Amino acid sequence: MASTETEKVISHVRRVLHRQRLTNKRLLLAVSGGADSLALAYVVSRAAGAHNCHAVTVDHGFRASSHDEAMHVRRCMGALGVGHETRRLEWARMPGAARLEEEARMRRYAALAEASRRHGLRAVLTGHHSGDQAETFLLRFLRHSGVYGLAGMREASELPVDSIPAVPLVRPLLGVSKQALVRVCRDAGISWREDASNSDVRFRRNALRKAISEAPRGSAIHAAGLLRVCQAMQVHREAVDRGVEGLLRRHVRFDQAVGVAVLDSPVDAYLGNAALAERLVGRLAAWVSGSEHPPELAHVRQLLRALSGARPLATAGCLLLPATARHPLVLARQPPRHAELPAVEGLPLGAVQLWDRRMRVEVRAAGGLAATWGVVAFADALARWPKEMAGHRRGVGEHACGPYAPAALAAAPVVCVDGRPVFALGRWIDGCGLARGLEITVRAARTPPAH
Repeated sequence: MASTETEKVISHVRRVLHRQRLTNKRLLLAVSGGADSLALAYVVSRAAGAHNCHAVTVDHGFRASSHDEAMHVRRCMGALGVGHETRRLEWARMPGAARLEEEARMRRYAALAEASRRHGLRAVLTGHHSGDQAETFLLRFLRHSGVYGLAGMREASELPVDSIPAVPLVRPLLGVSKQALVRVCRDAGISWREDASNSDVRFRRNALRKAISEAPRGSAIHAAGLLRVCQAMQVHREAVDRGVEGLLRRHVRFDQAVGVAVLDSPVDAYLGNAALAERLVGRLAAWVSGSEHPPELAHVRQLLRALSGARPLATAGCLLLPATARHPLVLARQPPRHAELPAVEGLPLGAVQLWDRRMRVEVRAAGGLAATWGVVAFADALARWPKEMAGHRRGVGEHACGPYAPAALAAAPVVCVDGRPVFALGRWIDGCGLARGLEITVRAARTPPAH
């Protein structure tokens, strides 16, 4: 029978699953073999039911013992009644120490996303705990992060990988200590393996973990103090988020067919609060550029200063076009250089393509039409088919995409079928002759902020 402390952790996880609307949903558990992730597997399988859980171990291939560790996880999952698989990463060339940690993280998340899609799982759950949150706070403090960085990891976000649809990432143990998770494993009779690389202080996070663990109680970097500040920042983040969501609903319109944000003018009427203004512009910039995170604060402030100006600004992957008599104030993806966005060709009908990390493009056939299709940037399409594309741009006018300047539309996707442009800016290209045989959908891949 589980101890009272373990039952408290299980109840905590059950509340998180309810809050994230994951009750009775099938879940992927990222399990490495350490105490954190094995405790995650135990408490989630008890909170959600083992039949709703599938564990994945990502073997990075860094250590000779990694295969044995993955087999140990398999045996533990078998004892819990949880399905399990191992995904081994292959490295054509090992990155240097400075990039290894981040590269491994991104490839691990990509493997988890692919497994989630293949098994039809609702979300990926990881074993991040309160100690990881304290490390994240200190790491971001040393990087001079603002309120949003210092607020730490969110309970729920999305896997930072290209995926249609996005894969939810949930961290149900952020409110649980490492010591509590070790006690969960001992209580459940689960043995774990310590990864020696976690103590390699060449990696900055490991060095911070060591410093925090050795800090005496009451010192500046003791975990409890770091977490108190982090939690205070979370309160501020939530308040700012509520204000930003109101501004987004009232003053911003999103054209998802071309991936631009249109702001009311004059902006001074609703951007008087610096905290709200910086967060608003940061979220818009991340959406239009397809970035995982908002730009650095210096770039955000550049954009803010330009909002009330009369000159365009290109920074952080974004293009700001001030309002004129011809178009409203527009934030768009920075115009690509020639061939910066490689053309995608040879796709089968029925396929879905994530293009430029921003746009979701789907082409379906009706009536048994056989063809292949692809996507090219509008600026490159103008160079390849100048007459057709220029005429189409003039013909579309305000009906589909608004009177935006050509620079704001340069990165809009053009759908080609059998080597011919057929669809752009939300409308069929005149004279393509395929309108009756195809169904084309082009939309922003990510839901606009506050929608």
